[in-house]
Amino acid sequence: MASATPDPSDATFGAGAPETLSHCVVMGSNDAAHCLDGWSPVEPSGGRPARGFEERARLWLCTRGVSTHAGIELWTPRRTREAQVTGRLVVRDGWVAGLAEFPPLLDVAFRLASGHWNQLEFPLPEALAPDTKVEVTIEIDDPAAQPDPASTPPRAAVHRLWLRDWRTTEGAPLPAVRFAGSTRIAVQGSALATHAGIEVWVPRHLRAPRVDGRLVLRDRWVADLPEFPPLLDVAFRVTPGRWNALEFPLPAPPSGEFTAEATLELERSAARWGRTAPEPCNAALRNIWLRDWTPSELGDLPAARLAGGRMRLLLHAPALATHAGIELWVPRGRHLTGRLVVRDAWVAARPDYPPSLDVAFRLTSGVWNRLEFPLRVPLESELKVEVTIEVEDAASPGGEPDPALHGVAARRVWLRGARITTADVVIVVLNWNKAEETITCLESLQQADLGGASVLVVDNGSRDGSAAAIRARMPQVEVLALPENRGYAGGNNAGIRVALERGAKAVLLLNNDTRVAADFLHPLVWALNSHLDVAAASAAILRMDQPETLDVAWLDVYYGHGIVRRQGVNALPGEGFNSRLAVDAGVGCCLLLAADALRTVGLLDEDYFAYHEEVDWCVRARADGGEILYEPHACVWHGGSKSTGTLRDALGVARTVESGEALPNRVPLPWNPVRSYLGARNSVRFIHARARWPQRLYFVASTLYAMPLELLAVLLRREEELSLGLWTYRRAVALYCGAGAESGGGRLVRALRVARGLPAMLLWRVPRDLARARAEGRLAQFAEYCRGLWDGARGRPLPLERLGLR
Repeated sequence: MASATPDPSDATFGAGAPETLSHCVVMGSNDAAHCLDGWSPVEPSGGRPARGFEERARLWLCTRGVSTHAGIELWTPRRTREAQVTGRLVVRDGWVAGLAEFPPLLDVAFRLASGHWNQLEFPLPEALAPDTKVEVTIEIDDPAAQPDPASTPPRAAVHRLWLRDWRTTEGAPLPAVRFAGSTRIAVQGSALATHAGIEVWVPRHLRAPRVDGRLVLRDRWVADLPEFPPLLDVAFRVTPGRWNALEFPLPAPPSGEFTAEATLELERSAARWGRTAPEPCNAALRNIWLRDWTPSELGDLPAARLAGGRMRLLLHAPALATHAGIELWVPRGRHLTGRLVVRDAWVAARPDYPPSLDVAFRLTSGVWNRLEFPLRVPLESELKVEVTIEVEDAASPGGEPDPALHGVAARRVWLRGARITTADVVIVVLNWNKAEETITCLESLQQADLGGASVLVVDNGSRDGSAAAIRARMPQVEVLALPENRGYAGGNNAGIRVALERGAKAVLLLNNDTRVAADFLHPLVWALNSHLDVAAASAAILRMDQPETLDVAWLDVYYGHGIVRRQGVNALPGEGFNSRLAVDAGVGCCLLLAADALRTVGLLDEDYFAYHEEVDWCVRARADGGEILYEPHACVWHGGSKSTGTLRDALGVARTVESGEALPNRVPLPWNPVRSYLGARNSVRFIHARARWPQRLYFVASTLYAMPLELLAVLLRREEELSLGLWTYRRAVALYCGAGAESGGGRLVRALRVARGLPAMLLWRVPRDLARARAEGRLAQFAEYCRGLWDGARGRPLPLERLGLR
């Protein structure tokens, strides 16, 4: 709430006049009133002169709109001795003003401070309709005044008198209304009002610092009938000396528009003679409202506290709602559990109709908990749904609800349908000088069930006429030709921009050296629809030569040497990789990205060019609150990094001698110096951009530890053991010094052999093997890796021409 109203503790409180007046008059004589239409009392000094009167004044007003409050501005002369000046304001219906059997609309007494203007305002018990003629009577009782019969000086003066609608418009604050102890106000409720709120102020008091309040809300038509319970009856505590904005959920929200009668009571616990006795408290009310707390399009709302740990709302379900969600907050240090129940509002009281959702969950204290659950049965469109939220203290005996659950708040509750369908997906296939590979991939997409998804081929500046070949072989597929090679990040970003401009809700990045399963897209869409926080979903990547074996499942980010650990390499899906779960990063070979996440997080970082750009995007998405899911039921077969695998000729680093002994089920190791360079350079860039100082130090230490070990694996032709994680410094030194386990002898004997052979290893055998490895071309990949680390640390631009990428 904006604090545009002056502090009631200030002596000038109420000096400004209300902005929306039904009518305002200036007094002329005792029984005469001049109706001055359009007279603005915003600046009292610039208004019309005040008019005096003696003991009594009467005038007639006609309301212009709905009026809920009557106000007056009076002045009495300053007295030389103590005197109590009192007044009385009576408002009657003009048509029955002379009939005693009809009670007045307002009859209130008040005290006046002599010597300055007193601005007073009082709520009408019942709101007046527009064009209502009323009689207003003002009476002043001043025992200190001794009027001279000859001169008859005025005993009081009135500057303004008004009737106005005090209710807020779109939550805007209004000038505060003073009251003592209690006040009653009429409030208009919306069609689905779920919460009632007030903004109240009480002055500080040294002897009575505690102020308790009570808010009672009744339907105006049955407010006097005790058999009808109130819409709201809640007690609360007010902090003196500041504005208290309080909001409470209605236990049973009305189903249509209504007029409510709000009664507000405040009392201060004052200490007298050693005892605490409640007494009425002077206060000011600045705002009161009834509103629909239901969010639209998941927009944030002011948090609403759960009274007694429970809240009930009425929502309208969208078309085919499949998920219900809630955002809750609990104070730090509390161990709470929650329960969410969703029922059809028409049969909510029938126990024989099961709810659409009844789920329990745990809450993390001190943070907003955003939870979402699938409904048992999808809800029909425009169905009225009752949502019940309950929070319990797990530490309470018997697990019973704690009525003193203070501080538990809800910020959003929603029902939603599927975020996307397969028809909302655009599949982006990136091609660079591999027309045949891309056409084979497109043929597998043609045989798959895409469910209306469209395919977009982005030609990344190919030099072999790939774009023309793809258009000739696949005329139904759209091809976007780029003038130059922009890498994996730049090429895919071009396709993502086109997809988002066409209204796509998700973009699938698919390598051109892949083959897809016939039903691969539907599980990815299901994964993206499983929760609002899911930013991306990654498929299970299988090997092309061994279709039942995983090439890689997902990536774990650990900020060490290589920055990621590839999970599921050469493993079977059943070895712990056959269930959906949240991961650190998906594999860019087949990655479905949500459009709203792309707009929030941004596109791929094109400075990476190729490799690790998907890791960077996933880390940014997770930092923004998103989730990355691994979906094992979406299967894609990958043939390897063929786009950069053929660039060794450009570097002149073709390996002439294979390394290592033949292992069982041996697979030739990939030989890709360009990928080694790009991976090393981008690792350093990722650490610079995303890692904190402890993580940076860990990356440097782990890299310095791993690089000599990799070099020894190349020299001893043990690269396969290195890739399997079986290569260690102990094994490398033992093999160089002839102290391996196959050499025989105990541990002490092998240690003596190492000590005796270590000088020869460092001074003769290692330099000899370095020369041999260089002559055979086995050092080129390691050299490119070292160069990539150096260029990344120095921030040098990519040598695209040297690498053969342009």
